[in-house]
This record gives sequence, structure tokens and C-alpha cells, in this order.
Amino acid sequence: MEQTPPFMQAPAIPFMAQTKFADMTGFSLGVVEGWVNRGYVPSMVVGKHRVINLVALVQQCIDIEQLPK
Repeated sequence: MEQTPPFMQAPAIPFMAQTKFADMTGFSLGVVEGWVNRGYVPSMVVGKHRVINLVALVQQCIDIEQLPK
């Protein structure tokens, strides 16, 4: 039985606060907010907070990797 490589699996945490995402990626919060506002990074609203949708981001990255070069 073939297993999916870890980098192609959905993250254990499906979403993350923009501040935490900025800290973990090394980009400023302003840059991350700009990406979210422009739709470059998928996001969703949970309660009153807009968070990064990590599952959609991983899927978006996988789809880009599969484009012909």
C-alpha cells in the first residue's frame, strides 16, 4: 500500500493566526496581511478573526508543483 509523503498531507492544525504565520515564516505581519487581502494566501474567518487556511495553502502549493514547466 502506497503512503502519501508527509509534505503532501494536510497539516495537523487546519488554520493559524496571521501573527503566528508571520512569525513562523519570517515575514512581517504587514506582508502577511497584504497577501491575505490580495488573496495570495487562503484565509477564512473564525469567529471575529481572519486566519490562514493551512489546508488550502498546502493544496495550493501541491497544485502549483504539478503544473507543467
